[in-house]
Amino acid sequence: MFDTINDKKQDALMTLDQFLRASEEEQLQVLWEARFVSERSVQEFVYTRYQVFDFYIEVCVKDHAVVAFDYFSGERSAVQAGAGSPFYG
Repeated sequence: MFDTINDKKQDALMTLDQFLRASEEEQLQVLWEARFVSERSVQEFVYTRYQVFDFYIEVCVKDHAVVAFDYFSGERSAVQAGAGSPFYG
């Protein structure tokens, strides 16, 4: 597991499990550096998907506040997870 953000930068890959065990501060730093994939609005919600290493994070925002996160690994999982998501509905 990465103990600090500096450890993350030295390693080539962070797994989804390592991300989920990281502190909120570390998770936010990783997300800040993630690759934007897509964004879609559904009613009052905005869903934004990011790729982080070999997994994806979907952030749900309402009224400029984060209300939910969804995490999944691999491109195939992203498509499967998207089956019920507004991204692919």
